[in-house]
Amino acid sequence: MIIKSEVTKRKPYRIIFNRNGSLIGNYTMKAAFHAGYFYFKNGFIIYTVSTDGFDVNAFSYDLKYKYWVMVHPIYLNYHVIIPRAGFGDGVYAYFFTANEDDVRDRVANYCLTYVEFESGNVGRVCSSVLKAQPLGARVFKGRIYVAVKGRVMLFEHGKLVRKVRMSLNGRVLMRANAKYLALAYDSKACVFTSTLKTHECFNAGETIQNLKLEDNKLHLKTKNKTLTLKITTKKTWNLKIKHSNTILKNLYLK
Repeated sequence: MIIKSEVTKRKPYRIIFNRNGSLIGNYTMKAAFHAGYFYFKNGFIIYTVSTDGFDVNAFSYDLKYKYWVMVHPIYLNYHVIIPRAGFGDGVYAYFFTANEDDVRDRVANYCLTYVEFESGNVGRVCSSVLKAQPLGARVFKGRIYVAVKGRVMLFEHGKLVRKVRMSLNGRVLMRANAKYLALAYDSKACVFTSTLKTHECFNAGETIQNLKLEDNKLHLKTKNKTLTLKITTKKTWNLKIKHSNTILKNLYLK
């Protein structure tokens, strides 16, 4: 069931839900200076940022309330929460935040908080290395991958394990499984081993709109074509045309 919704532009913010143009409900948020929402398969979340905190409320599509979580932890002497970025990937909602101290004129406590929609489980990584502009993130079991301007990072158990320098400067699409991390930005796609020890990149020739990582295959979609890259550790030749718009190419990881 698809429900159209909108956030009112005036305070107090209100989310209005419509089905086929008919009002089916609304949700009024606390006094907030920032608000929004993300859709998932079985429902949606609403997030609000106010002087009282950064809250997430989850609902099913029949408007039954699921849970509430606090996104940003409370730090002593820091009263202003800065929402730096937020996005969803169909499983998790990701929020990058920081604190601003008005008195001492400084920003600190950079955090990535990720909320699994179905369970409401919350994970969090707080590190000064998140100071760079957050461009994307992906969670796979105990591994948290974060893309920021200029590099990709791997966190395990809240600790930075490895970082790789890359020319990232805009929104990054990311997918992960037990063996690999795949990311796409502009027209380029890159596949890493799960520990980021090695990687290989491929230029699709057009802006990549979506990607899917499936076992040892990476599927890419651009405006005019679909490509499938086979990830392998053996260098093989070369290029096979499956049909007019789909290409199967071996991507060699050294």
